Amino acid sequence: MEPRETYQPELTAGTKHSSAASALLAGGAIALIVKVFLALNTYGTNDVLFYEGYIETAKERGAIALYQIGAELSDGTTAYHREPFWTPPFVVSYLLSIDRLASATDLSFRAWLRILSAIADSLSLFVLYRLVPIPASSAWLISLSPPAILITGFHGSTDALLVCFLLTSVLLLERHERAVWGGVFFGLSCAVKVWPIVFAPCLLLYLNGWRRRAYFMIAACTIWLASGLPHIVIDPRSILSQIVGYRGVDMVWGIRYFAKLLFPAFDSWLGAYGAVAIAIASIIAGIWLSRLRLALHARVGFLALAFLVVTPAFGYQYLLWLTPALILFFPYELAVYGVLAGCFLSVTYYSFSDINWLANTVSKSPSMVGLILEVFTWMYLARIAARLSNGLLSQSSSGEQVANS
Repeated sequence: MEPRETYQPELTAGTKHSSAASALLAGGAIALIVKVFLALNTYGTNDVLFYEGYIETAKERGAIALYQIGAELSDGTTAYHREPFWTPPFVVSYLLSIDRLASATDLSFRAWLRILSAIADSLSLFVLYRLVPIPASSAWLISLSPPAILITGFHGSTDALLVCFLLTSVLLLERHERAVWGGVFFGLSCAVKVWPIVFAPCLLLYLNGWRRRAYFMIAACTIWLASGLPHIVIDPRSILSQIVGYRGVDMVWGIRYFAKLLFPAFDSWLGAYGAVAIAIASIIAGIWLSRLRLALHARVGFLALAFLVVTPAFGYQYLLWLTPALILFFPYELAVYGVLAGCFLSVTYYSFSDINWLANTVSKSPSMVGLILEVFTWMYLARIAARLSNGLLSQSSSGEQVANS
């Protein structure tokens, strides 16, 4: 990977730091206002319906029932959709807490779900600022990123919380060398969704010494288990089988899309074994990246980008997982990605909602324009991943040390 100085402006450290801070603060404030406006004035995607259904199941039948029957959506008389619950038990407690918050205030559950996501996304900006100096132009583009605004303000998910915990873990390990606290926040990140587990080899191999690695793992496992109490001890088999059995959603994205068009047999293989293959590839990538003496934030960012490019499953909210990778993008790449992904999400959400973002349907199909923009978004991310991987490969073959900014 090329040294970060190749695209950072020629500024003094203090000026660079101050300019980026001002940009992140101003851009983050503007973005937060837009996100809260969307949260208060729109319904969101079908995921909001699912979360509301999960709440009803948990309140009527208990939290364990979520892992057995999921959420059942009905029009008042007839059930028309059943959605399984795949996430760790910490999310059950989180959703029930939001429901209690909604009951105690004048705001709805769906509004609070997205407001809290918007706040978590804003905290992620602060962590990025603490992690590495970035030029003011990149700070503006990251803080005002259209995909982040649409996903946290409109979509309705817990992914912003996951990213915030993951970035905090990276910050604690890289800048403060706190193995235990890094493990705590990594465990919290995995308690939201299991996806961050792909970074475990990357984080572990960054730490020096088996003792610090053991502290990290013990802290992560302890907080994951503790955050799932009491549900995890009531029926661990049902919970773990659901979590481990999750294979993502088959959508129009990346290699899976092209496999469907050109190589149906390969597509069937991806559907059956793609998740396992990606997990193994992530372990190998984490080991390889550790040999390059690369800064931890760069390892995590590159791995997040690579994962999103090759993943056989996709959800629109997954684009938020790119947050750790954005600091590796050139400013023009941030701009192009923001426009492509922002247009793709806007058109897709628009078409899903019958030209009405207050709709609450789960049965609509995306428009052809949205599908085309989705393919172009993936292709552009693949181009950036190729640029970064070529830099890493050249550094690896030449034996040069990668800049650890």
